[in-house]
Amino acid sequence: MKKTPRLFRKNRDINEHQYVAKEFIYHPTQLKNMVKIGENLSRLRELRNKADYEDTMFNLQREARTALMLAENIITALSKLTQ
Repeated sequence: MKKTPRLFRKNRDINEHQYVAKEFIYHPTQLKNMVKIGENLSRLRELRNKADYEDTMFNLQREARTALMLAENIITALSKLTQ
């Protein structure tokens, strides 16, 4: 079982993207779809950082398809939360 810190404090060591992802992952309800949203946000951020900061990207098409799939999954899961 995951340790669930109550809420993260925004500070210099964590940016807004990380903060939001962690809020979903460690949300007190521990709903599977909330955790999955946070995990997908983290994965999407990793791909974006890779694209922004690495000089060479191998399998660019695969990485782009993965990023699009993650974004679509996040949007779908967020829509379900608001229904």
